[in-house]
Amino acid sequence: MGINDRMTVEDYKEIIEDIRNYVYVECGILNGDQLDIAKYAFVYCMGIELSVDYAYRCIRRFDKDMNVSITQCSSIEFLQDYIPETFMPTFFLLDSHYCKTQDGEPDIEKTDFTLWKELQLIKENNLPDIVAVDDIHTFGKNRKGAPYWKEVTRETILAFLGDRVERSKDYKDTFIVWLK
Repeated sequence: MGINDRMTVEDYKEIIEDIRNYVYVECGILNGDQLDIAKYAFVYCMGIELSVDYAYRCIRRFDKDMNVSITQCSSIEFLQDYIPETFMPTFFLLDSHYCKTQDGEPDIEKTDFTLWKELQLIKENNLPDIVAVDDIHTFGKNRKGAPYWKEVTRETILAFLGDRVERSKDYKDTFIVWLK
């Protein structure tokens, strides 16, 4: 997500009518730049990062923010634990399409493509969640480190979520789906 594509506090408030009733979960936080904006819009924010290096950088970055928690694990592990326990609608920003490491080091190989598993877990959560899938500009294209990304389009996401979809919208470089 480029700096001009990041959502602002005002963007979140435009997308979510009653933002005070939503929890923010970002899967794939990298340096935490989007999370740093979200912490001003949401009562509670959770950042998930697979890379140990990036997770610990973010733990240090947000150590004084009482409404932010960082978890170093796969997004699937986190969602499997989080979703059955939550009773609050959640704004999910899904951005864990591949795992980038520090400059000069090879990317972490992923054995599976997490997006469809993330969406399946969210779909089974019978709350009016909002799902945001980042990087619209790459939808339907080959993407280094994410060989199955070519299958990701607005249409395939909506078909996958099926009758849970209330509405959808492109917003900056993010595809947003409101679930019922």
